[in-house]
Amino acid sequence: MSDESKHRGPHLPHLTRRAFLVSGTLAGAGVFVGCGREAEPVEVAATPAPAPTPAPLPDVPGLGPAPRPVVPRHGIAMGGGKGLDPQTGGKRYWLSSVNLDSGERRTEITTDFFPHGVAIHPQKPHVVMLFEKHGPGCCQVDLKEGTVTAKVSTVDGNSFYGHGAYSRDSKQFFCTETAVSDGYRGLLMVRDSETFEALGEMPTGGKEPHDCVLVNAGRTLVVTNGGGHVDLGGEASVTYVDPSRREVLHTLEFDDDSLNAGHLFLTSKGELAVVSAPRVGLDQSDPKVHGAISFFTPGQDRSPRTVKDPILGDMRGETLSVAIHEPSMVVGCTNPDGNLVTFWDFHTGKLLKVHRDLPGPRGIGLTLDRKYFAVTYGPEASLVLLDVKTLEPTAEAKLAHSWMTGSHVVVHDLV
Repeated sequence: MSDESKHRGPHLPHLTRRAFLVSGTLAGAGVFVGCGREAEPVEVAATPAPAPTPAPLPDVPGLGPAPRPVVPRHGIAMGGGKGLDPQTGGKRYWLSSVNLDSGERRTEITTDFFPHGVAIHPQKPHVVMLFEKHGPGCCQVDLKEGTVTAKVSTVDGNSFYGHGAYSRDSKQFFCTETAVSDGYRGLLMVRDSETFEALGEMPTGGKEPHDCVLVNAGRTLVVTNGGGHVDLGGEASVTYVDPSRREVLHTLEFDDDSLNAGHLFLTSKGELAVVSAPRVGLDQSDPKVHGAISFFTPGQDRSPRTVKDPILGDMRGETLSVAIHEPSMVVGCTNPDGNLVTFWDFHTGKLLKVHRDLPGPRGIGLTLDRKYFAVTYGPEASLVLLDVKTLEPTAEAKLAHSWMTGSHVVVHDLV
């Protein structure tokens, strides 16, 4: 062994002075003493941590419902209503319709329950299905005859939850229900559209399903799941369900577990707007508890984008009804408890317009000529048309009594 080796000692490898100093620094000393003087600390670049693999985009259909043709008329608006019978003083319910071009009421069809959602028959637009929210009520109505033509009952232990949709060939219809006797399990019931016989059920992927829309050329149902009571472990979501295989394909979860998933609106490209209420079980008087609106673009977003704006503090209670003007992608929604109608830019989430002069606004829809948002509001169920360009009403676009006190304004082309 050489003298040099002896001086290094038996446990040190053969190192140059520079390498020796660096090894001391890497050993954690920070400052290393060698040859009788203090060595300069050596900065060593940290090895960057591998970048996390981004979550894949959900493979949801980028195709929504078929766009309705633009016609040179505002159309016929319809919606549910309820009030007191002037003769008996008891409650009564109806489906009301109004000619938006003339301002004249057309029909008032008496029902056994408060109509919430409306599903229009694809081949017979004068035939519609009405659904009760949280109850046993469902019926078929002939708008031309002005009569209820059939009543539909739930399966024992189930409750209708407000909405439904016809299959593309109109041979079946699907409706959101909850198995109340089975821990509020959510389901879509499949029924024959002629006999109304229950043909089976399929999952919705969540609790308390509510809205549902058929998209993707009839191959997919998009469903909102409210999530139920905040303490019971459910989560709000939007799910994509294959009705042919009766299985959930994709689930979109919200980033705020204080919100439910209520009503939705889909464009022909599958772009989605969802309005929310605070989850059941939260303190509704808490200023931090409010409604919301979220947007989702297939192929771009991983989950719904809930808007962030100071106006949310005024969106008390439920954000109820929603509609998208597809040419401009302006989104309108209502907050009855907050006395607000708000309009948003879908792509940026920017707040465009606020109406505080329409007390208790409820339903919002689009006229068939795509020129107006139709909004119902107030204790007398007034109706106003708001220009899609200015988002302002015109003097002649108001109707004092629409008798539509429900959550929706559905505009159709029945002449």
